[in-house]
Amino acid sequence: MSEGYDPEWLELETTLGQRPLLIGDVDYMVKQYNALGAMLGEQWGPPSDAVQARDEKINDHVTVRIYTPTPASQKKEQEPLPVGLYYHGGGYISGDLDFEDPICRIISEKTPCVLVSVDYRLAPKYKLPTGIDDGYDAFLWLGIQAHDNASKLNGNPAAYFTIGGSAGGGIALAVTDKLIRNGKRHLVHGTVAMNPITTHMDNPPEKYKYIYTSYTEYAANNAAVIDRHCMDVSFDILRDDGIVLERVLRDAGVKRVKRDHYVGFPHYFFVFPSVKTGRTFLLNVLRGVRSVLGLEE
Repeated sequence: MSEGYDPEWLELETTLGQRPLLIGDVDYMVKQYNALGAMLGEQWGPPSDAVQARDEKINDHVTVRIYTPTPASQKKEQEPLPVGLYYHGGGYISGDLDFEDPICRIISEKTPCVLVSVDYRLAPKYKLPTGIDDGYDAFLWLGIQAHDNASKLNGNPAAYFTIGGSAGGGIALAVTDKLIRNGKRHLVHGTVAMNPITTHMDNPPEKYKYIYTSYTEYAANNAAVIDRHCMDVSFDILRDDGIVLERVLRDAGVKRVKRDHYVGFPHYFFVFPSVKTGRTFLLNVLRGVRSVLGLEE
């Protein structure tokens, strides 16, 4: 079934010889996700020398990978850079620091910014809100408890933001919300959420239930069982999470809100380096980062 898909995406499926789907139980989906990450890592190729990266364990549970643009990659003398806390995708059950390493390098180099990718604990062994708590602890580690770390990395402690995709987008939003609820709104400039999970499928805001239809339109794509013959699951079931989020933020009076929509492409399509529209997506992500930092309208 190809109706509704962009020809560019269908060309990728032809090259792969299949439609990339995660099927089966949790353990099997994690194995498939890891295998996909290994394949994509080869496609992205070796990292450039424009960004340096190192891993650091911040507590007994959480490791972060810190990306810093090299001075030689910047056109002018480096001033302190914005600092982003990045949370990877994977449906809360999979993903790691390596899967989205190429994406993090692009964001760090092209913003430019110091980017701290968080290897939060995963379900089902660690149920939510463990992943959110890990994400919050990582923010505090860099944002409050470790200002020395920020300055050591040439980071600007007055220009922090959160960013993530899918489940990680949900965590980025949840961390920002938790900072606000805990009286620390001044620490975070904003959030860039890519294909985010923003609400439970059964509990969207009452006002917007009538437009929250992507779960039913594109089948029940959850972390239990997916029918391998159901082609609809490749469309983005989280589509309406973003649509409703935009409306809720505008209702709340948030002034700087922007949403992009990519018709004909499935969830997380931008991790495939051969998809040209993925480059457009990442350019818009960079604009989003600069926007929440007040560097670009």
